[in-house]
Amino acid sequence: MIIKLVQDIFIALGGFTAAVLILLRFFKARAEKWIDSEIQLRCSKALADYEAVLEKKKMYSEEKIRKELEIYDILVNSYEIIWSSFWECVEIIENTIIVSNLTFSTLAENSKFIDGVELVKEQCIKLVKKEATISVYMSKEFYENIKESLEKTLEWCKFLEANVRKYDINENERGKLLNLNSVVKKKLFENLSTIKEQIDIRTI
Repeated sequence: MIIKLVQDIFIALGGFTAAVLILLRFFKARAEKWIDSEIQLRCSKALADYEAVLEKKKMYSEEKIRKELEIYDILVNSYEIIWSSFWECVEIIENTIIVSNLTFSTLAENSKFIDGVELVKEQCIKLVKKEATISVYMSKEFYENIKESLEKTLEWCKFLEANVRKYDINENERGKLLNLNSVVKKKLFENLSTIKEQIDIRTI
């Protein structure tokens, strides 16, 4: 009797344990499925957020490059005008006061020279007015080079405007002019070359 009772208890316990195991397995499967779904959901959200960040960065980068190209396009157009007109004026100066040994006032009678100096001045002032915008889209070092070349070119223009009506200029003034010619020529050429390089880099 006692033995049978013990057997019944074990059987009952065994059935209960089996039921518990079945329930545990069921809930484990559901929990694993829920966990997998939750992980997948979080991963999908994280991926979507990351893709959104990348898209924003891409749009920002594309917009930045577009703005940079606009600025460099303005720079290259103005610099080519400045370079061309400056070079023509320098040739006229050298042919007048060095090769032909004429008085400085002869330059005042040369309309091509007067117009050339005025055109250089106009383009320099145009770029100076855009300095705040230009500085945003280029390195500090390159911006400083641009600024310095414009200042030197305007100094060259002011010197000519102040002296071109004189009958002649003394040796010191002549030396200053020739030095300005050399300095401005070097700076304009270097900056124009760098501007074109930067455009090429951004259009590859």
